[in-house]
Amino acid sequence: MVTVTAIELRKGKLHRLLARVLPLSLIAYGFACCDLGSAQTAPTSEALTVDDPRPVAQAVQALASRYGYVITYEDPRYAYEGDLADVTNDVRRDLGRYASGKAPKVLVPFAYTLTLSVPTASTIDVQTMSAILQQLVQAQSASNHGGHFNIERDGAIFHVIPTGARDRQGNWSQRPSILDVPISLPTEKRDEHATLAAICGAVSAASNVKVEIGGGVGGLVQQYLLGADHENARSVLTRAVTAFGPKISWVLLYGNQSTDDAYSLSLIPVGP
Repeated sequence: MVTVTAIELRKGKLHRLLARVLPLSLIAYGFACCDLGSAQTAPTSEALTVDDPRPVAQAVQALASRYGYVITYEDPRYAYEGDLADVTNDVRRDLGRYASGKAPKVLVPFAYTLTLSVPTASTIDVQTMSAILQQLVQAQSASNHGGHFNIERDGAIFHVIPTGARDRQGNWSQRPSILDVPISLPTEKRDEHATLAAICGAVSAASNVKVEIGGGVGGLVQQYLLGADHENARSVLTRAVTAFGPKISWVLLYGNQSTDDAYSLSLIPVGP
């Protein structure tokens, strides 16, 4: 017998975050037990099914909430019309300022479904977590939607990093993450918001793509000493966020509008 249980994101954090960025996101995921033996044998794995415009991001959040690992996520830079849905009329509140059909478009990824097999146990080791994330990016590649991703591990922290997406003509091409760029920062003390603002500003300058601060930022007043000298931006960001707390992750979401292509960086607490 298959039992399906829908599990909400912890306090709806990513749901609320994505709703601010993409008001029409279809954010849902669930776990379903898989019967691997007789009726007397407890199942050891279950299916994780995600239906969302950003299913990799949603799967990452579900896995982080379930197993307690810090797993960061970065959007690819979408360009192909076939990967995007036009939600201009649904989300813009200033359409009256423009002639019919002339308002700048707001584009979001099309929703689709990914399914993974994950352990029923609530505690898993880093090798098992790594294998699950590899399964995730392989399922994403096989879907022929959105982008392609790699997994990088930094101790017990995992990064889901975009490596490619389709260009405007629909051809797959390498499109590395903007956090792969080297950045430099003067070494000085800053609070949480100022630290992330400095990193976002440095990445924007180095990549020529705007990176803005999103949600979950600004609640910490402690001063953090941080500097960087031509260092990988992801490494700098990881060092900063780890200083904020051992169980804080981030999502870097790409918002595609006809007048402004930009990323939004938001922090998300991990675990209970």
